[in-house]
Amino acid sequence: MNAKAVVRLIKTWRHKRPNWKIEHHFLTVNFDRFIADTLAEHDKLTRARTAVTEDPEILGGTPVIKGTRVPVYDVAASAAAGVPMRRLQEAYPSLTREDIELAVLYAKATPPRGRPRQVRRTMATSPSRKVLRRRRHEASR
Repeated sequence: MNAKAVVRLIKTWRHKRPNWKIEHHFLTVNFDRFIADTLAEHDKLTRARTAVTEDPEILGGTPVIKGTRVPVYDVAASAAAGVPMRRLQEAYPSLTREDIELAVLYAKATPPRGRPRQVRRTMATSPSRKVLRRRRHEASR
């Protein structure tokens, strides 16, 4: 199903409010809460997509939060690394709490294109040690 068909279906659900309760003999399954949560998440994702812009003139087309030069994926990476909301707001004073939450949601729903960057880890070099080996005839003595 393409995106337009999904949006059309969601709009239909909102207007008709179908009964999402299924009853069969002794079993009853109620999907009302699931549908309500799904629609709420869809609304948040729609807000996140409108809060982010990709302009070739701004940071070479990197997705940024509208009205700022703050890259969405940088904010999301910081949040994923466990940086507290207070520190994120101190680091990016132009962003509200909602902007940060929408940036995280946008980054989850829209992963960056291309291959992920390889992080090269440099290992601490240890002094080389030469291992002396016994000759075979010495070992048999």
